[in-house]
Amino acid sequence: MGVDLRLLPVESDLGTWGFAHTILSLERNYDVHEAIGKLNCVARPSFNLSTFCGGVVPDGTAKGETMCGVMRETPYGDPLTYIKRSDLVAVLESVENIGPKTRGALAWLRESSVVWVGLYWH
Repeated sequence: MGVDLRLLPVESDLGTWGFAHTILSLERNYDVHEAIGKLNCVARPSFNLSTFCGGVVPDGTAKGETMCGVMRETPYGDPLTYIKRSDLVAVLESVENIGPKTRGALAWLRESSVVWVGLYWH
């Protein structure tokens, strides 16, 4: 089993709540994971981030499928952590041999004006 990472750029941050409608998936690259792990990732326990991978349909024919909702933790039970976009761009630029999905995410992050990016390890 491996660990994957989705980036959740906080496109609206109103202090206690916000949303991340964009989800940027990265390849499973442990050099990238290790480099990100060395950065200053912070928990924001009083911040309610609404995102598409934050909820699960409770009943009906779509029961168990992903839906929009507030995300506070990863499937491993760890609190969702956040990193400054500028720090994430710098670390992604420093790792050699990143794949096309990660290069695409890096391009998006370079052009974005978001400040925080949620790290959804799954």
